[in-house]
Amino acid sequence: MSVIKNSFGHSEYRYKVKLRLKIANRIYKVSFGLADRSHNRFPILIGKSFLKNRFVVDVSQHNISGNSSNNALVANPVVVLTSRIDDLTKDFFKLVAKDVSAELILERYRSLRLEINENNEPKILLPNGLDIAHAKIVYFKAHSLYPEHAGAIVRYLQYKHVPFIDKELSNFTSRSKLSELFTLATNTIPVPQTRVITGRKDLPNYDELKLSFGNKFVIKIQNPIEERTTF
Repeated sequence: MSVIKNSFGHSEYRYKVKLRLKIANRIYKVSFGLADRSHNRFPILIGKSFLKNRFVVDVSQHNISGNSSNNALVANPVVVLTSRIDDLTKDFFKLVAKDVSAELILERYRSLRLEINENNEPKILLPNGLDIAHAKIVYFKAHSLYPEHAGAIVRYLQYKHVPFIDKELSNFTSRSKLSELFTLATNTIPVPQTRVITGRKDLPNYDELKLSFGNKFVIKIQNPIEERTTF
């Protein structure tokens, strides 16, 4: 057992176990602290003490082990965003994918994770954990049901210099805190640490939020009709 201090400076006791960790073709014995991560995106974290003097971390890369040609497609997909995905839309993009040289990802706005961390750094993640800033290009198929999500995403893509298709969104005017916060953060104006949750089914519990925000945080309803919540 050891005392672990999290990113918010809070200390707690955790049991430690040694596990075999395989990276590429090498196996390492690594100590991990046990914690409930059932509500986290990643079930395990690799600490900096293990990485030190062993690896150089390039945060712009993703899933680089294995076949390099396949990873190029994973790292730079064509992302299509829409409000709803019906069978007709799925069938259409299956046909399009056959003629596209990169991987094509069709995703709903409500499935994306929008957040601004304690260092005022915005980030928008796809369900597979890939930052949307790694996309080759982003196409906004439809956004009438989620205009503020689309507006926040556009600000982020402009900030990251990622091309996108939708002339209307280029001049999007914010009408809520969701897109306003991303507009401010991408212009280096300090804003509160934020996470956007879309849909009641995805609401995290208090313990998960405590790990990210500490003991005190504010929960605000962005739009009761569309069931979006901003932390």
